[in-house]
Amino acid sequence: MNEIIIALHGYSGMLVAVLGLVQILLRKGGRIHRILGRTYALAWLILVITGSMIGYLLITLIGVLGMYMVYTGYRFGAKKTIDLSVFDRAMIILANGIALATLTWGIYHLTQGHYNIGVIGSFFGFIFFMSSFQDYREFIQKKATQRTSGHRLQWLFEHYGRMYVSYIAAMTAFSALQNVFGIEVINWLAP
Repeated sequence: MNEIIIALHGYSGMLVAVLGLVQILLRKGGRIHRILGRTYALAWLILVITGSMIGYLLITLIGVLGMYMVYTGYRFGAKKTIDLSVFDRAMIILANGIALATLTWGIYHLTQGHYNIGVIGSFFGFIFFMSSFQDYREFIQKKATQRTSGHRLQWLFEHYGRMYVSYIAAMTAFSALQNVFGIEVINWLAP
């Protein structure tokens, strides 16, 4: 069973890497873009689920936060609106909690002298907390937090930005797990 989970994880990771790059390079909009986007989102979901089953807490936390970016990016692209459902609002609140937990976990490791994992957890926890907290202020509290707030194409800016961040998160996990640069902190922070 473990071999199947590892294989699913590997194949879904390859699919995310390839589809993300293809989506970046190909023309935006249209039927092919939507099909590839749905496949990308599904592959991300499989990646997060299998990654958590394989078991490394930091990878799971960052994977969930990357999936949040996929979900919200996909949602903005599919709906082409900023009006959020109750489920969307719940996802924002959940992402804030997970990001804060990741940040706290990183800080805890720093205080314990585990500097590599502490820096990595603190860095990603901080970045994702700032992003999800901005979502909380923008979409739940209804406060303009960025230059594109209220712009008729805000959904497009949100879609592109979040999908790019999700792709960078996937490449970061790949770099870290494959030890691309040979130095743990660089593997995590370079992408």
